[in-house]
Amino acid sequence: MISYVLRLRPEEVADGRFVGEVEAVASRRRRRIRTIEQITSFILATLANEVDASTTARQVANDEEPDTDDPGEMNDPDASDDPAAAHRPPVTERRR
Repeated sequence: MISYVLRLRPEEVADGRFVGEVEAVASRRRRRIRTIEQITSFILATLANEVDASTTARQVANDEEPDTDDPGEMNDPDASDDPAAAHRPPVTERRR
């Protein structure tokens, strides 16, 4: 199962427009939207990556070995199929 978050401006929806943003939860990719077609386009463009990210997250949660062709790829913070990843700040771990 994969998840997307849809954030809309209620006053725009009341006027028949879909203004806001859609976010792919696993990859944290976002896109501003103004039409239903843009929502559909974003979901189709991110679907394969979201399925891969969800599968990997479940495997890690179950202490399984991630399914990847290149074992080093999972540990390489610079390795990404997501072109927007280069523009996002890196995720940092919290210290306890």
